[in-house]
Amino acid sequence: MESVLYRCKQFVWEQVQRIAYKVGNGNNTFYRVDRQNIVDKRDDISFDVRYFECGPEGYTTLEKHQHTHVVIVLRGCGSVLVDRKWHDVKPFDCIVIPGFTPHQLKNRDAEEPFGFVCIVDQKRDSFQLLSREELTDLLKDTPDLMIPHGYLTENN
Repeated sequence: MESVLYRCKQFVWEQVQRIAYKVGNGNNTFYRVDRQNIVDKRDDISFDVRYFECGPEGYTTLEKHQHTHVVIVLRGCGSVLVDRKWHDVKPFDCIVIPGFTPHQLKNRDAEEPFGFVCIVDQKRDSFQLLSREELTDLLKDTPDLMIPHGYLTENN
């Protein structure tokens, strides 16, 4: 494979599209989030590198999955929920989110974006929403979760 240089200007990488955080299934489980797949689906690399940005007051889906994430904050200030604990993070902080651990990232600023790089295995499972029981249990210890209307469905 050839080497590739992706230049970045104001948190947008050349030759990389900004896309929706997730394709909606009718239930929005997140707010004001987009992403850029910087290194994605290369045959010679076993991981993907993606940049996510939560707009003012934005947050990702409260979810879990089998694979581990490595998250490195590049921009703004945010909070990362890992299991039952919120961690306040700022640029260049790094957090490892183990597999099957409920997690969510949110922007703590009402004006500035919160941006982070997420490194994951290229071959990975899809996210899972928490079950009604898991969510009820988690809310006992972490009442400040961002859970939009419609998060719970017949499937969870």
